[in-house]
Amino acid sequence: MSLSKATGEALVKAKSNLKAIEENIIPKLTADCSLGEQDMKALKEAWMFVVQCRQVLKWNSLFGYVMTEDQTPKKPYLNHLEGEANKVLLKHKETLHELINGAISAGDITCFKHKVETSTKSTGNYFHYFLKTFEDGLPEVEVGVDEDASTSYWFCEQCKFQNGWGDREYKGCFIPFDCVPPPSHVDFGNNNT
Repeated sequence: MSLSKATGEALVKAKSNLKAIEENIIPKLTADCSLGEQDMKALKEAWMFVVQCRQVLKWNSLFGYVMTEDQTPKKPYLNHLEGEANKVLLKHKETLHELINGAISAGDITCFKHKVETSTKSTGNYFHYFLKTFEDGLPEVEVGVDEDASTSYWFCEQCKFQNGWGDREYKGCFIPFDCVPPPSHVDFGNNNT
């Protein structure tokens, strides 16, 4: 299954989940658990946010698909960011499910609205970073840059991720093999080595 098809299906499922929350879960929580209107508003907004994040991921995967040939070094980093965004979104959904199940099965409604809003805000912060990086054209990855000793950074030879001059080793390549270390002519600013 292609990535864009998978993200499209995830978006359809997120919309279906939102509808189920609105039609089935919110009335049940209101009636059985005595959760208030503000709690339900926060829960509905949290699930609407899941739909919005799925839309972002769908369009982002399409962007990755149509990247031009000169941008291909950015694809591994884009794929990494998408993977991390998916993990953050899945954690948010997991938290919402746990809160709903806790309220229904155990009657645990302590700080329900606060917990929902905290999860939504945390997820929103990551997606803000994700979109900002995406909108800026993935500036962490430089394409076609020649390194020289006067730069304060070096690029991985495999995935082209920009590393700071003080990084003695790469923090994790997005390619399934080890990154090539920095060029030998890069001075790390430590004369003791």
